[in-house]
Amino acid sequence: MENDKKKIFNQVKHDLEQWREVLLILNGLLKWEQSFFPGIIAGVVTFVFIFVWWLDYTTLTLISLIALLVTVLDYGYPLVSKFIFKPENWSGTQEKLYENVIQEIVDIRCRVTGAISSFFSSRSERSSFYLLTVTLGSIILAYIGSTFNNLFLLYLITLVCALYPGLKEKGIIKMVFDQINAVAGPYLKKIRPEKAPASEKTD
Repeated sequence: MENDKKKIFNQVKHDLEQWREVLLILNGLLKWEQSFFPGIIAGVVTFVFIFVWWLDYTTLTLISLIALLVTVLDYGYPLVSKFIFKPENWSGTQEKLYENVIQEIVDIRCRVTGAISSFFSSRSERSSFYLLTVTLGSIILAYIGSTFNNLFLLYLITLVCALYPGLKEKGIIKMVFDQINAVAGPYLKKIRPEKAPASEKTD
């Protein structure tokens, strides 16, 4: 398992080598190295979605344009970056930070693939749980999708995902979960009381 992660790490590091400067900039932005970065993130995400809403393209057209933009950036940026970022200016500190960013990407990738694999393996191991989860999840998603505007939902999901790294880095996510646990913990203990140790016998 450790060897597989190391191979994935080396592969991802090699694939993103030409984007390393951009990754460091995004890492600083998403982790709120400056106090005004959350406002920039929210503003950019909001502007992009307002622009998409204003264009009012069909889904197929929008996907095609996004694919075209990604392709142009993927081939065009490495050519331009050679003139913007000089390789000799790349320091050991930046290399270490770049490796940390790659490690975070690999960890997220492993968690996602592991969760997906575990979910689908439950189809044969816990078929009742799988059926109940898929059925309820599909009904809830169908209800939400029919009630709210899909572009607005996508905007909220994108905004939360973009702000999540900064919220986690600043400890806000942990603080929220600690508060929830402090409020809900006593009630959960009443519902599911801890079992007494086997060594302790009652008359």
